[in-house]
Amino acid sequence: MPFLVATCLVICFSYLQFLTPTFHDPDSYYHAALSSFIKSSGLHYQFRWTQFSIMKDFFADKDILFHLTIVPFLYLFNNIVLAGKFAVIFHNIIFIVIYGFILRKYLSNFLTSLFLLLPFFSSMFLLYFLQLRSITLVNILTLLGIYALIKKKLLWVFVISLIYPLLHVSFFLFIFFAFICEILRYVFHREFIIRNIYIAIIASCLGCLLHPNFPNNLIYIKLNSLIVPWYYLKDVEINFGTEVFSFPTKLVVMENFLLFLALNIFLWSSSLGKKIKFPTAVWLACFNFYLILAFFSSRYWYPANALCFIFFASYLNDLRESRNLNNFVAKANLFTSLLLLSAILVLPSNFKKICETLERNIKVCINYENAASYMRRNIPSGQTIYHAKWSDAPFFICLNPKNNYLVVCDPIYMSYYFPRIFTIYNNLQIGKLEKPYEVLDRIFKVSYGFTRRDHLIYPQVKNDPRHFKVLYENEIGIIFKIIKHS
Repeated sequence: MPFLVATCLVICFSYLQFLTPTFHDPDSYYHAALSSFIKSSGLHYQFRWTQFSIMKDFFADKDILFHLTIVPFLYLFNNIVLAGKFAVIFHNIIFIVIYGFILRKYLSNFLTSLFLLLPFFSSMFLLYFLQLRSITLVNILTLLGIYALIKKKLLWVFVISLIYPLLHVSFFLFIFFAFICEILRYVFHREFIIRNIYIAIIASCLGCLLHPNFPNNLIYIKLNSLIVPWYYLKDVEINFGTEVFSFPTKLVVMENFLLFLALNIFLWSSSLGKKIKFPTAVWLACFNFYLILAFFSSRYWYPANALCFIFFASYLNDLRESRNLNNFVAKANLFTSLLLLSAILVLPSNFKKICETLERNIKVCINYENAASYMRRNIPSGQTIYHAKWSDAPFFICLNPKNNYLVVCDPIYMSYYFPRIFTIYNNLQIGKLEKPYEVLDRIFKVSYGFTRRDHLIYPQVKNDPRHFKVLYENEIGIIFKIIKHS
């Protein structure tokens, strides 16, 4: 039965993937682009596509292992977006297999089948699951890693710690989870497996050293793991993406309703004297870590959902082992029925949210793809193109790599390396500069540009035919040329 449910999930997500010819978010285009650069140029190449970013002089592919998993699909399909979509499905299959594998360690076949479905009732989980991003593989490593720590599988711990730094800059969290696991092991069993910790540390350091872009990768670890959180806490305005911030509480609860219900069932049940065992305590601690982070940054609801239902599965297993079988079956059926009934109740709201978000994202992506297609056909190779927002560039780098741009990925890569230029860049976007054509010409040295309609530089360009010529226009923005006067 779990195999049947898993197969149905893969079919559903494949259908959603191919429902549209575009990706569902800007980051997917960025990752597809870097995978294509590896295919054409190998692991070592200069990132010339950004002219005002730390990536130009100190490039490191912080998700290099993830990009390598996409490269085979680029050999199979000439269309870069189509190749990326098949890569997403490949990653989805791996996640469902690993998630189901761990669930089966704690639940019967029937309950495993039901629990396979639970994370996908969260629209926040589902939307990330459809994107070509390394976070899905990170989730897989996290689940396998925590299981390996619990079971004292030292070889697993070593391999996971070794490859994690090649996949994502958050690898140090696995070391933190190793500490959590051993502290709880000591509390429950008066045993402390220090090898779990030092193997995780040594292998993680080795992974950093083996990175093809070492030592540049250390800069990205510093920027993403230290500088970004520091700027966030200090409320430094550098135009982070919306996923770095939290969503309203009502929205969060509705879109992750089963997560909160499972947590409440556990709290209610444990308050009646139902004791948990060591594995459940570890899963709960790791889940709570992401739960706390999720209230500060919405991206963490993705791993939090998967960890929540594995923790809850482990808790049901504790009940099964501590009580007679009939009592366990009754409680397991009750708890699972509550979860599924609640899933049905919140499904219409979440389904509507997912449809609205996908429709909006697809519309935006289609317009960006059309703009990139115009650039590819009409703007000379080697030209640097201004764009008013850092999140514009992934589309253009992916679909029009013959031109250069200003900054891509997180704005920290520009603000940290070019702080003065970044201030000018922001002021230009929000329409604070009286003569934008002079700044574009003298500072950014560009002849062409793109801006969305919702940026305040847009009316400055549209209303100044003496200095700007609109070359192309669609629903989201315009491509323009700067008219230079002698």
